Parts: sequence; structure tokens; C-alpha cells
Amino acid sequence: MIWLVRAILLLCLLPGFAARALVNGVGGGDPDALGSISCRFAKPVTLGKPLRTEIWREGERVRFRTSQGPVVALS
Repeated sequence: MIWLVRAILLLCLLPGFAARALVNGVGGGDPDALGSISCRFAKPVTLGKPLRTEIWREGERVRFRTSQGPVVALS
């Protein structure tokens, strides 16, 4: 049962982690600057290990991916 709680926790927190990085990195800290976010879960992550979100622009769009070590977890 504990694995289910961890899985639900990750599903809720990981996109929020990326959204916070986008708001702070691109939106100047203003949550209203983030109109929408779309992502896919690529791989599972381990609780308690550091995450890194990379952000870049492609024309009018802002792209991102969140990794744990060399593994892309969210893109």
C-alpha cells in the first residue's frame, strides 16, 4: 500500500515542481504568467533525490524537462 501512496504523491508533486520552476524562471515569479502547462511522465523518480528542471524557448513556446540524474522524468 505504501507504494501506492508514493506513486500518488509523485503524480501530484512532480508537475507542481516543474510549474514552480517555470513561474520563477520565465514568469518572473508571477503565477499569472503561466497560461497553461502540458507534460508527460517519462520515467519514475525516487523520493528524496534531487530533481533538475531545464527550461528553454522555441519561438513563442517555452519547453522544459525535469530530470533526476541522467533520467528524464517529465517532459
